[in-house]
Amino acid sequence: MKKMKKITTFVAAGLLSALGALAATTQPNILLITVDDMNFDTPGCFGGPKDLTPNIDKLATQGMRFERAHVTLAICQASRQSIMTGRYPHNAGFRWFEPVSADTPVLPEILKEQGYLNACFGKSNHLQPKERYQWDESFNQYELRGGRNPAHYRELCKAFIQRADSAGKPFFLMANSHDPHRPFHGADDEVPYKANFEKLGGTFATPSLVYSADEAIDVGFLPPTPEVKKQVAQYMSTCSRADDTVGEILRALDETGHRDDTLIIFLSDNGSPFPFAKGNVYVNGTRTPLIVSWPGRVEPGTVEADDYVNGIDLMPTVLETLGLPIPEGTDGRSFLPLLEGKEQDGRDSTVTVFYNVYPVAGGHRPDLSRWHQMRCLHQNGTAYIYNGWSDGEMQFGPLGIPEILNEMKQLGHTERHDMFRFRCSEELYRTSTDPDALNNLVDHPERKSQIQQMRKELFAWMEAVNDTDLLPEFKVVVRDGGVTEQTPRGKGYLKAKAAEPVATKPVAEKPAENNRVANGDFSDGLKRWNVYAQKAQLDAQPENGTCRLSVPKDSPVKFCRLQQKGIKLTQGTTFELTARVKGENLAGGKGAYLSIGFFGEGQPKYQNSGVRNAAGTFAWKNVRIRGKVPAATKSATVMLMFNGTGTAWFDDVQLSVE
Repeated sequence: MKKMKKITTFVAAGLLSALGALAATTQPNILLITVDDMNFDTPGCFGGPKDLTPNIDKLATQGMRFERAHVTLAICQASRQSIMTGRYPHNAGFRWFEPVSADTPVLPEILKEQGYLNACFGKSNHLQPKERYQWDESFNQYELRGGRNPAHYRELCKAFIQRADSAGKPFFLMANSHDPHRPFHGADDEVPYKANFEKLGGTFATPSLVYSADEAIDVGFLPPTPEVKKQVAQYMSTCSRADDTVGEILRALDETGHRDDTLIIFLSDNGSPFPFAKGNVYVNGTRTPLIVSWPGRVEPGTVEADDYVNGIDLMPTVLETLGLPIPEGTDGRSFLPLLEGKEQDGRDSTVTVFYNVYPVAGGHRPDLSRWHQMRCLHQNGTAYIYNGWSDGEMQFGPLGIPEILNEMKQLGHTERHDMFRFRCSEELYRTSTDPDALNNLVDHPERKSQIQQMRKELFAWMEAVNDTDLLPEFKVVVRDGGVTEQTPRGKGYLKAKAAEPVATKPVAEKPAENNRVANGDFSDGLKRWNVYAQKAQLDAQPENGTCRLSVPKDSPVKFCRLQQKGIKLTQGTTFELTARVKGENLAGGKGAYLSIGFFGEGQPKYQNSGVRNAAGTFAWKNVRIRGKVPAATKSATVMLMFNGTGTAWFDDVQLSVE
């Protein structure tokens, strides 16, 4: 395979001389293959074990491989929806596992209008709302009976392609392997998981290659502890089955005679499911093994080594390839010139994001008390990271596999453990030589001017894409040349310093004109409260000494919250949290309620009380939560929450401890 700095040859002139462009008069079929949680350097063609992924490696010899391709956000649904919309998540109505907003165009919808037959096999539940995607056929993991059988993928793909042939239509097929997502092959937690799908008639195929802990590769970003080696070996085995699935999908394409008229795109939705990879903005979280193959159009065996591309670039690339207009509001940019072997300006950098809110018990509904805002500017082999949440106290929890983290700490890898848990406000890595982000250069004096320049460029990006979550505070970071005590950390989503607890006086009925809360008085605004309220959708503000939370009927986000964080309570003591609440025109939600969360080791614990599942209008009511402060509690968060549409008022929030 040849590798070049810039690709300058292209063998399509004879095939497309009449058009002088890549788009042909006949619409090509489009096959988008994704694997679930495969690291960028796992396939052999990207530096992984030689024999692990023969099918992916073969595909790379038939197309173009991208060395600097990144997904937009390294979490399942958000990554996939960014690909399908061409937008950064905050511009498409989601940040976590929420659906795409109604006014955001999606790729299958556009292709449907152009006469394509559309299908999604696997992970269809991670593209929401389902009706917007207009699939002619779709299967989620349960409908696939586990999605761990490569032969089943071949059968489905072949039948769908034949259906498109019978209808005389081009097809768009998104084939999503559920491997190597946990549970891994051979892991203890695979046993009940596998049994559940076998009851539905599913079969879990044995991977072509099964690895032992002694054969595990060194992942670089984690110390080679026994637990790491065991899990990495299981991950590698599951990657082998993912490659088996890729091979079977491509076999279906060959058996139906459509290899030569199909644009094939292969990538992973994010990095491997380990600390410092998936669910982060590090290279191991967002870089993806992107391959594009199109016989007769893209020169086989080529490598794009220097230019950055992003997951949001895939949609506009497909549309430009088809000669279709790119929707207004698209953040991504077509990289069709790169596929044609041409130069393209503006490819020396890209930005990846992470908003993250903890999932809560029972599903992926956001718990907005635990933001982990991160942005990364990847530029010319260097990565600058801004961690909006890192304050020395708040810990990073998502995808921090407990067994691995606990063992790291026990075996003395405390510095690496603590870096994962706490981070620091800013990070800088020379990713061309340190892809595992082991040597943070942010405090190196010789890097000072480079860091400031990258801050300015990241700030310019925030302004350009309306990234308002971090824009106010990062403007000050740029002005001051770094994070200082004066930096307004968390304006709008997180307070860096612990909030003071509200006053401990008993609740009493008061006339409306005297509604006040001491030591957190709404009459002086919301300066003591962290507000989650998306611009132009939600409203939270003081009104006559009370606090009003309002959500319009047409808002796609029906959740609003205020909170005070970092309240110190003694374990085992009795607490009582009280407030008054009233509602007006409430509908479509869980109502207005009070909540307290206790944070320490392990998952946070919550207690709620309020006017639940209320509809219509109701007068002031007293609500109360009383109980014991759980063991291992380090701090508590008081939350005022409103779920639904309409308006809720809160007053007299009091926390007392006996």
